[in-house]
Amino acid sequence: MSPHSLAVSAIEAAIETMLLPGSGPVEDAKAETLVVAYFSLLAIDAEEF
Repeated sequence: MSPHSLAVSAIEAAIETMLLPGSGPVEDAKAETLVVAYFSLLAIDAEEF
């Protein structure tokens, strides 16, 4: 499993958790943080450093 597909699976799981009836602000924040972190990593170009 590639790092990209692993990250996509983690994001999907976080979103599914967010959509559960009993989820609260903590679950929402975790999912949002995971998505932002993933896309931030995609935006960083390793060749720049």
